[in-house]
Amino acid sequence: MARRLAWTFVLLACTLVAPPAGAQREPRVIAIGDIHGDLVSFREILRSARLIDAHGGWAGGRDILVQTGDFTDRGSEVRGVLDMLMRLEREAERAGGKVITLLGNHEVMNLIGIWRDVTPEICAAFAGSTSTALRESAERAYEMLAARRGPLRPEAAAYRLSPDAWIASIPVGCLEYRDAMGPDGVYGRWLRDKPVVTTVGAVTFMHAGPRPAAAVERLNDLNNQVWEEIRKVDAFRARMVREGLALPAFDLSEMLNVFMTEARGVNAALAAGRESGTPPDLRGWEVELLRDMATMVEIDTWAVIDPEGPLWYRGWARPQADGVDAGIAALDRWGVRRFVVAHTVNPDFRIAVHYGGRVIAIDTGMLTTTYGGRASALEVAGGAFTAVYVDGRTALGPRTD
Repeated sequence: MARRLAWTFVLLACTLVAPPAGAQREPRVIAIGDIHGDLVSFREILRSARLIDAHGGWAGGRDILVQTGDFTDRGSEVRGVLDMLMRLEREAERAGGKVITLLGNHEVMNLIGIWRDVTPEICAAFAGSTSTALRESAERAYEMLAARRGPLRPEAAAYRLSPDAWIASIPVGCLEYRDAMGPDGVYGRWLRDKPVVTTVGAVTFMHAGPRPAAAVERLNDLNNQVWEEIRKVDAFRARMVREGLALPAFDLSEMLNVFMTEARGVNAALAAGRESGTPPDLRGWEVELLRDMATMVEIDTWAVIDPEGPLWYRGWARPQADGVDAGIAALDRWGVRRFVVAHTVNPDFRIAVHYGGRVIAIDTGMLTTTYGGRASALEVAGGAFTAVYVDGRTALGPRTD
């Protein structure tokens, strides 16, 4: 009897300390930096981080993937990366997990019409059976625009190319790519809702980050600022096309060239009027456009363009730029406990810890054909930080608790 009671006590104790059936571990947070169209490396690191299975499907359960931007440009498989992120976003949500995709400077460049790093190989994935007809139509549209506007604005470089030279400057498939990234395009619609900064638990994630001395009260305010700037550019592009001054396929520099030509002409007419003491002759100039779109003159200072702005600044991955003390003071001011950034390739191609453990830089040059680096992921689990590589894992030290 005593032995039976003793065994009963042991079994009861085991029942009390054992985890309940079906219990799940706490979700991990996995952050992956710049992908730049390297679909193969992206898949490899997702598998190494146990977020996808052998077939590429979501296997992370309730885990959270944060991709910190710059998945577009340079690498040849941008379309594949975009499709995979969009699919994993849906699959993770069904499994109780989450995929958070942030905007980096390269996504924003594509959204506002800066396509300097969109290679012919990237565009080729968007080419199809209608590409030839589409290019012929665009070439005719440019020929008519240049014939109509060129004589009126001979100083506007955007109108001075021959039609065949203009269309030749746009690789095959790029017209489709630009359309797909537009406000009504499948990728453009999806990207325009994405934030530039997010916080999960005690960790804040961003592609680059503002300068420590920037006049930013809260990092989350940058989301609205960037979204508003993108909306302004979208409205500007639509207005230029609607007024018959530009084509939808124009890049931002062409749009601004036409706009600034109008601005210089109006300013010259106003100056001539002041000098002669007579009303300025503004006939034929796009005065209403300039009045309505006056903020475009300052676009170089916007967050989406400014080379020292929050999508471009490199100091968080290179602490010597503005000093460690200034960086820590800024993090305290913003209420940021841990800051994870990418954007700048770490010289040893390993995840790096800066600012006394407060900042973790995760860009390790995944696109090997350009940077010669390696794929990596940052795992945050149970308050501990771990660098995950295809060939192993490395603990990064300080805990968040």
